[in-house]
Amino acid sequence: MKKGNIYIDSDSFFWPSDISDEYMHEQREGISFEKETMYDTTKKLPSVPLTLETEIYVPSSIADSERGGVMFGNYRASGSCFNFEIKDKGTVRLYYTNTNNTISEIIFKTDVRQDKWLHVAVTYDVENAKWTCYIDGVAFATVSYMADPIAPAALEKEFRLGGDMRSGNTSYFKGYMRSFAVYSDMRTAEEILADTINVDTMDANLIAYYKTPLSAMNANIDDLSGNGYTLKCHSP
Repeated sequence: MKKGNIYIDSDSFFWPSDISDEYMHEQREGISFEKETMYDTTKKLPSVPLTLETEIYVPSSIADSERGGVMFGNYRASGSCFNFEIKDKGTVRLYYTNTNNTISEIIFKTDVRQDKWLHVAVTYDVENAKWTCYIDGVAFATVSYMADPIAPAALEKEFRLGGDMRSGNTSYFKGYMRSFAVYSDMRTAEEILADTINVDTMDANLIAYYKTPLSAMNANIDDLSGNGYTLKCHSP
């Protein structure tokens, strides 16, 4: 596979500190992950996701040199892939095979190691060639790119929540997660803000939606969208 390009957002960004904590940072537990326990979709996604949303808690104790891990992905040793993850220094990263069969890497210079719950969303604007990252419903950074779109071949494998498909599940997510949503459309800023409070499981563009409280650990996780993308819990 040919080497691709890396796209990083500009230095101009802000932290949306004025957002109410009432809904988004209520202190309730989510699941943690480990390499010995995996949560895999039981079927392939039907289309390229244009919005991904999650509620996560990432400890500040994670070192700058340490990756926070994959939140949702299907990377493995060979073939096309798509990963949504926390890279080093708490940055949000998308890593995917594009239609030119090269790797594109989208990096948002966030730092989600905040010792509190955050709602993190990314949207994919194919027409205007840009990715946008939202923190707690507010647009935080945008990355413009010249790479080809995500290759449909990247969806030819099942996905893993809290990790990817590489041997040993070594890139598992090092934080906590209490929800994850996958949409087929590019959500508007208003819709993402509304999603931080409540996800409409009847939304026609919702591909899959998972609630992951502490009680969901070490068990299959239902897809609340009703589309049947149940997560099967298993060991290596």
